[in-house]
Amino acid sequence: MPQPIRAAGCGGGLAWIALLLVLLLPAPASHALDANTRFRDYVLNNWSNVRGLPQISVLSIAQDRDGFLWLGTQNGVARFDGEHFQGYERGNTGVDLSMVDAAWADAAGAVWFGTGQNLVREYRGGFEHWPSAAIYAIRGDAQGQPLLATAAGVGIWRNGRLQLIPGLEGPFFALLHHGGVLWAGGLNRLCRNRAGHTQCFALPAGASRRVTALAWDAGQLWVGTSAGLLQFDGRRFSAQAALPQFATLDIQSLLRDHAGNLWIGSIAALYRRYPDGRLEQIDKGTFPPNPWIDAIFEDRDGSLWLGSHTQSLYRVTNSWTARYGQDAGLDDPFVWTLAAGAGGSIDIGTNGGLSKLADGKVTTLVPPGALPNPSVYSLYRDAQGALWIGTRGGVALWHRGKLSRPPALAPLRAWQINLIAEYPRGTYWFGTQGGLYRLQTGTLTRYGASPGSADARIRALLPLADGGLLLGTEDGVRELRAGRIAAPAWAEPLRGHFVTSLGWLDHDTLLLTTLDAGLGVLRNGHLRLLTQQDGLPTDNAWAFTSHGGEVYFSSIKGVWRVPLHTLLQPLAAVPSIRAQPVLTGNNRIGSEERTRCCNGGGVGRMLRVGDTLWLPSINGALALDMAAVRAPPEPGTPRIERLRHAQAWYVTGAMTRLPLGERNIEIEYTAPYLNNAAALNFRYRLAGYDNAWVAAGTRRVACGTRTCHRGATASPCRHASTKARGRRQRRWRS
Repeated sequence: MPQPIRAAGCGGGLAWIALLLVLLLPAPASHALDANTRFRDYVLNNWSNVRGLPQISVLSIAQDRDGFLWLGTQNGVARFDGEHFQGYERGNTGVDLSMVDAAWADAAGAVWFGTGQNLVREYRGGFEHWPSAAIYAIRGDAQGQPLLATAAGVGIWRNGRLQLIPGLEGPFFALLHHGGVLWAGGLNRLCRNRAGHTQCFALPAGASRRVTALAWDAGQLWVGTSAGLLQFDGRRFSAQAALPQFATLDIQSLLRDHAGNLWIGSIAALYRRYPDGRLEQIDKGTFPPNPWIDAIFEDRDGSLWLGSHTQSLYRVTNSWTARYGQDAGLDDPFVWTLAAGAGGSIDIGTNGGLSKLADGKVTTLVPPGALPNPSVYSLYRDAQGALWIGTRGGVALWHRGKLSRPPALAPLRAWQINLIAEYPRGTYWFGTQGGLYRLQTGTLTRYGASPGSADARIRALLPLADGGLLLGTEDGVRELRAGRIAAPAWAEPLRGHFVTSLGWLDHDTLLLTTLDAGLGVLRNGHLRLLTQQDGLPTDNAWAFTSHGGEVYFSSIKGVWRVPLHTLLQPLAAVPSIRAQPVLTGNNRIGSEERTRCCNGGGVGRMLRVGDTLWLPSINGALALDMAAVRAPPEPGTPRIERLRHAQAWYVTGAMTRLPLGERNIEIEYTAPYLNNAAALNFRYRLAGYDNAWVAAGTRRVACGTRTCHRGATASPCRHASTKARGRRQRRWRS
């Protein structure tokens, strides 16, 4: 819903101006982590203090009613909207916010924090606090009141004071409220409070230990302690740790997510117990060693957040992909091209030979030394089942377990082979960096411009119904007819552009992709180019395919999709393309998905097998389950943050009088969106000034009587008019 912010105008009388915000995003969805996905195939993001956190150690996590994430650190708290951190500490709140070990958000919109000496409440940007014994955990009771585990005992916070629960005096460090029962973990004991009655159970004899975390799973209570992980059945503890490797481990945090996974955080490692009882230790190649996980939190959209003592904040989300790289047996993880093999297997062309993926394992078919060139750049399986291997220097043939190099193709050893196609049956076409070649009845024939020119570098090929061939080159589109190559008139706008793929959306709509000029849609002899200005996430695309009413594109920035009906309707009537990112391409360990997709190359840049889309990456072959892809969650309501006028900032709240002299304003706004804040696009309108909506894209500042521009670091607004006439004061309020 639009949110107004009001200010006085600069005309002859007092006039209110409203800033209206609108978010542009697909429909909502909410899903837990897939319990069958390996951890290395989840999306993993990391944020640290260099991105705005007050301090590197994230000790506690909560999500407020509006959808913002709140993080407690050793030196303040931070509110996270998915893109930016807003820090709060003593300097800007007047409240000591150091060592925030506990955080909890209530249903009324407030967020509560526990420190070593204060209980702190945040509500609508204001902070209040009360002295307290050290607070280690905060949860809500059945009525939504704060329950506190403190050094003095467990109690309910009511009317500005802690009302201790009888029988729960003394230090307690962990709380769990489940099924009307309150569980509290203390020093060498676990206590249960039910219907006002408290019963405590001594931990098994041994070293003195604190109960640090509690989680309920399938009728069992998991008890994390400073000296091991235990299970409790309601009467007694397991004689030994339920998982022997955790018998003495210092457990820092526990969480049972909505998919049934039990997450176990320790100093040394992160562990996961699957719903079927299998245990997974998250390896250091996938997750940093000694991560020291202090907090584990599941947000309302099913994403998992991990607070690390040493590595700050991690987010774990579904990725819909599985990666097959060196861990699956791939000798060289840099994959260029893919082809479907027999029995559901996948042939993989890499920088170092040809491999085969079957039943989750990769084996080498052809080592790099046996090929004309080690890099397998394109693959094509013909009607006879033979696999044609295009390399960066020539062609080889793999058939019935044997490799050959057809003598007629010797001239191709000078060229990189971008594509191989069979049309009609028995006639083979080779798109190379040196031109277009045809192999027919043992004779190789070349067509097109002389080697070295951009239009001789063939990147895509599409047979036409009348027997011609449409060619995508590094200089636009060409047609081959009766042995002659020429540029069709409709393709003139593509001159000088690298065309990467060609294909049909229906019987009269042709779609093409380019390296940097966007998408081309051809219908009735008319070509329309679609770019980022039309709503695409990037002007690059390598290849595309249709599935379930969506068109999927691979690109330098990953995989994104567009509804098929959008591309089939009259494009002049489409004001904006609503593209959904599916898989981001800026994927590096500790920052984004560990996929680093997608590579360009030759034929086989994208392979569809049923519901699975296979993609090449520099970390192996990726399998994307298109049937699992869902629309992203819905963001929270956009809100106004603050207003800047005459070098002074004003926060939202009551009506504020602005001084005379300067009529330029900046209004900062945001919206909580923890899924992928970079995917949010905003538009705004200053009612009274703007006649139309201003498309702000990802920018989060509105400018009044200034010219906005993207890419600025200090301020995205430039002066257009600086002085106001008259002596009236102007006011604004949110």
